[in-house]
Parts: sequence; structure tokens; C-alpha cells
Amino acid sequence: MSSWLELPPIISHDSLIYLLEKYKSFGPIPGILITFIESFIPPLPLFLLVAANSAAYGLWTGFICSWIGVVSGSICIYLFFRHLADHPIITKWKTNPFIINSLEWVQKHSFGSIFIISCLPMGPAFIVHIAAGISRMPILPFVLAITSGKAIMILIVSFIGRDFIAFIHNPIKLLILASFAASLWFASKLIEARLTR
Repeated sequence: MSSWLELPPIISHDSLIYLLEKYKSFGPIPGILITFIESFIPPLPLFLLVAANSAAYGLWTGFICSWIGVVSGSICIYLFFRHLADHPIITKWKTNPFIINSLEWVQKHSFGSIFIISCLPMGPAFIVHIAAGISRMPILPFVLAITSGKAIMILIVSFIGRDFIAFIHNPIKLLILASFAASLWFASKLIEARLTR
């Protein structure tokens, strides 16, 4: 007898839809939860999570679930590190060259940098959220940048995820998807390179 917590063995578009359909009796909570958790575990594929939400719940419900989960997770990370900014462990951590560069970059670019990074489903968003918290970036600009940037990114990914199979089997749509993914990857690498320069 399988447990109600049984998960698909491989994270894929189909397995995520299976998971969301299986627990649909919980309403939008599973869709919000999987994107909320991704905020704390960057290796999880946000693109697939958002696309699966869109396929399982529909374009707009899936978009709202993903947006709430991603934004809530990002703000929690920011608030957690903002609260601990003066803790001895964090103070020592600030001496790391990568963290120093990240803090300086966030302080210099503030709203614009976080907005642009929030528009990307791939990239150093996790590090930037931490840096924003540690540097005690004002809450309002951070929240505005996150909510608006994530809305753009999630809407685009949700539109693709609504009919992912059509994109896979249609050469033109597949080319658009591949170009979009490549552009986002290239943009995220440029930003990451500037952070580590």
C-alpha cells in the first residue's frame, strides 16, 4: 500500500503534474508549496515547477500559485538574513570575497538589479536575496522588485507550460522556447560573472 506522501522518483514535467494532480484535493497549496520550497533549494528546476503548475491548474491559477510561492520564499530568505545581519556567524561570512562583491553590487544597483534577476528563472537570485537581506536593503524597494520581476518571469513560463507538449512537438514553438531558454541562460551567466568579477 503506497503512502500518501509517495513522490515520483524523477523530477520531470510529467512527474510534477502527476504530483500536483494527486494532491489536488488540497487545492492550490501543493502548487504554492513546491515553488516556495524552491526558493530555499536553488538546484530545484523553477522553470519546470512553474510550467507544471500552469499545466495542472490552468494558466492564471497556476500563475498565481507560482507567484505567491516564489515571492513568499524570496521575501522569507531576505527577512531571515536581514534579521541575522549582525550575528557573529554572518559577520564572519561577510568577509568572503564573493559575498563582499555581492553586497557591493546589490548596494550599488539596488532595485534595478533585483528586478532584472527576478525576471530570470535561472541565475544567482538566491545569492542576491541573501545579499539584499545582509546589506539591509530597504524592504519596500526589495518587495516591489521581487513582486514585479517574478510576475513577468512566471507569466512567461506559465504561458509556455500551459501547453508544454505543443512546444515540444512544434518545431517553431520549440525553436522559440530554445531561444528563450538560451537567452535567459546567457543573461544569467553575464549577471553571475559580474557578481564574481
